Amino acid sequence: MSIVTKILYDKNKKRATGVEVLDAETNKTYQYKAKIVFLNASTLNSTWVLLNSATDIWPDGLGSSSGALGHYLMDHHLGSGAGGRSEGYDDMYTYGRRPTGIYVPRFRNLGNEKEITYADMAIREEQAEEEAQPLLKK
Repeated sequence: MSIVTKILYDKNKKRATGVEVLDAETNKTYQYKAKIVFLNASTLNSTWVLLNSATDIWPDGLGSSSGALGHYLMDHHLGSGAGGRSEGYDDMYTYGRRPTGIYVPRFRNLGNEKEITYADMAIREEQAEEEAQPLLKK
């Protein structure tokens, strides 16, 4: 199993040229070049990869010219939702396309660290889930 650790960026071509991966079994890194690079690693892991892809052109993470990378994250989960009942509304429309079921990860920036490790991201995700548990039980 391998984990993508960063996107390779060529400042002369002004585009992504591949990825760097970490082999989870041998702990060795490899680089793979490609004409097109897709990043489909979910909200949290895509953000982690972009932050780890910082260069002298993109010091706050690949593509982060506004400084918003890592902030204002929203994840979508299939099949999750929220609901409730209130008396007196039984005769009204109560099904269909209602936007419920959100998951908002909570992060805190630690010091002036630029690089976030995969383990840090996993720990932060676990902490956010633990903090959400009391809210889910109400």
